[in-house]
Amino acid sequence: MAEFNFDDLKKTITDAADVVTKKTEAFVSIQKLKGQIYTLERSIDKKYQELGAVVFEQYSKGDKINDESAVVCEEISRVNANIAELREDLASKHGCKVCPVCEAEVPVEAMFCMKCGTQMPEEKCDCGCSSTKEECSCGCEEEKGGTDMDFGKIKEKQKKAAKKLKKLSTKQKTK
Repeated sequence: MAEFNFDDLKKTITDAADVVTKKTEAFVSIQKLKGQIYTLERSIDKKYQELGAVVFEQYSKGDKINDESAVVCEEISRVNANIAELREDLASKHGCKVCPVCEAEVPVEAMFCMKCGTQMPEEKCDCGCSSTKEECSCGCEEEKGGTDMDFGKIKEKQKKAAKKLKKLSTKQKTK
């Protein structure tokens, strides 16, 4: 029977441990570098967002920006108007309205926003008269059905939402 050599076993185990240690150190080093790259890429993305916000703010103020940026800003405005309209629709389903300053849902009967304290504007009638919705006597509230609303009314609502959004962004800038 052959004699077992513990020194060879010790050397084999030591060599294997050295290889595992080197590979682990290399792996950790690679992961650290990947983490640093990811962090820097996220900071660039954040800077892109900040740059976009600056350009959009200039656009909102009416400052001159290049045509490509203007196209993107117009699309952002349309999307923001649609979001504002959807938020109003969602709030109305909850029996609420949307605060023009902080965009919080506020009960319809509330005179002030419960989140930021802004006095809530009286809602004007959609028919175009100068009455509030509560005062209107033309019967336009019964006519509204949502499904039979024509394209012109939808466009008008989008324009109103865009104006509200612009007013909101102006108020936020002054704060």
